[in-house]
Amino acid sequence: MPNPTQEEIRALMDLFHGFDQKIGRTNVIEVFEHGKSESKSWTEDGSAAFSQWEKHIKSDGAGLGIVPLRDDNTILWGAIDIDVYPIDIDDLFKKVTDSECPLIVFRSKSGGAHLIAFFDEPVPADKGQQFLQHWAHKLGFGNAEIFPKQTTRNNSDEVGNWLNMPYYGGMDGGRYAIINGKPVTLTQFLKGMNDEN
Repeated sequence: MPNPTQEEIRALMDLFHGFDQKIGRTNVIEVFEHGKSESKSWTEDGSAAFSQWEKHIKSDGAGLGIVPLRDDNTILWGAIDIDVYPIDIDDLFKKVTDSECPLIVFRSKSGGAHLIAFFDEPVPADKGQQFLQHWAHKLGFGNAEIFPKQTTRNNSDEVGNWLNMPYYGGMDGGRYAIINGKPVTLTQFLKGMNDEN
């Protein structure tokens, strides 16, 4: 079982900060041969607390989902959701690297991939969405889902769509970053993010 430090949990929380009033939850029921999984998902009131992130990383209960669109209609991260099963992660990483795409490749819950962009400062959600759409088209995934799906929220009842977070169960959960062509632990991923800043 992963044993993340408090600093690592806090760092992951900060990177994936999103909407403060609702979170997503997912229980994986079954994983099929081709990698796609059957799961039960729902939305809960409240923000993602430290204890929920810790349980997520330790696979203690349901996994955590975050809506990237924040309360002020900005984002700190966004994603291209590539639903191709099974996906050749090595081939995808090469494609991203060869095109000098500034997104990080993550394996997703269902065995596909998420290409995630992190922003140093909050950016308007529509600008972030356009940036991600540009890269989705350039990489040949023009029909992929883009998160955030919404660029504005008029009130807190408009939740928005959430994305399942990486590192559920650490490396064993299958949701991890690919850095330099290799799967990396949470510790290695966070070190890589610090080295870039």
